[in-house]
Amino acid sequence: MFWRSDGTSFEVEYFSYPQLKNGEVIGAVVTFMDISERKKTEEKIKYISCHDSLTGLYNRGCFEDEVKKIDTKNNLPISIIFGDVNGLKLTNDIFGHAAGDNLIKKSADVLKKACREEDIVARVGGDEFIIVLPKTEKIYAQKIIVRVKEELSHAKIDAIKCSMALGCDTKTHYKQSLERIMENAENEMYKEKTLNRETINSDIFYSMIETLHKKFPEEKRHSRAVSVLCEEIGMEMQLPETEVKKLRDAGFVHDIGKIILDKSILDRTDTLNEDDEIEIQQHAVIGYRILNIFENTLDLAEGVYSHHENWDGSGYPKGINQEEIPLMSRIIAIAEAYDIMTSFKKMTKEEALEEIKNQAGKQFDARIVDVFVDLMNKKEV
Repeated sequence: MFWRSDGTSFEVEYFSYPQLKNGEVIGAVVTFMDISERKKTEEKIKYISCHDSLTGLYNRGCFEDEVKKIDTKNNLPISIIFGDVNGLKLTNDIFGHAAGDNLIKKSADVLKKACREEDIVARVGGDEFIIVLPKTEKIYAQKIIVRVKEELSHAKIDAIKCSMALGCDTKTHYKQSLERIMENAENEMYKEKTLNRETINSDIFYSMIETLHKKFPEEKRHSRAVSVLCEEIGMEMQLPETEVKKLRDAGFVHDIGKIILDKSILDRTDTLNEDDEIEIQQHAVIGYRILNIFENTLDLAEGVYSHHENWDGSGYPKGINQEEIPLMSRIIAIAEAYDIMTSFKKMTKEEALEEIKNQAGKQFDARIVDVFVDLMNKKEV
């Protein structure tokens, strides 16, 4: 280490070259080299090799080395928290891997914030984290879990509400295997994930609905209107009660795929260009993906996917026609078209019904058109 007159220092490497005379060493020439940059590079390489590039936490390899150092009698009790991020696959599939990375980073930040400097926090898998807490009773580990969950409950990445499944266990005796304690903590985490799967999925799903309606306020009214119309058509067609319920639910979520759209596209009042049209058409596909992820909406996915297909085969996304189009989709198509005509295009009831009749056998199933027109004529203006 060399010190400057101003009190600053820098690291050096030196080489000593002996000076000989008559075969005897009479002195030496010593050269010094500033290796500050090299040291920085070495530290950077060491850091990169030990830390996860996305979160800055320990990676699995270095985590295992650090755990061996902590696993001593003096550090008892040692608590382990195992965590798994909820909704990562959905985030990646619907909003892209950049959003998924943000979800991981947010989760990592919350974990780090909840821990002490001497604790070890590591990312050991795509959506898995481990925390090692030396000299920590189980009750305090459980308090950390509560703190993490509370902090995450206020965070959202795109439309995904952040949450983690967490489990813990504690090594209290030096003869206990820390590896077994980790397994116990992981099992507790999976137990929680399984028991709360329905609640977790429900929270994520309704968070997406809420985000869609905040992003596009008119969509909330439109969703409700289409839902009511779908239900009424189903009842008029004397469909089973279970099918009527599906129609009501599908009508409400038929446009959930619009959550990926930029607000400027739906807010535009002029004619959309070709790129915008293609992007809007993707909402049926995205809606299908979303609904296929959740068990409670699986039976709605196909109906939402095809609700822009036309009877004559001119629709999207697949261009199927007639009876190939699910009944649910054909009903949603008419209900949605009527609401758009009367609410967005400001057409009268009579004008809208006349336009729907004109599209019978083209855009719409003529039989359902007849049912719908009769239904609406029975209702008060």
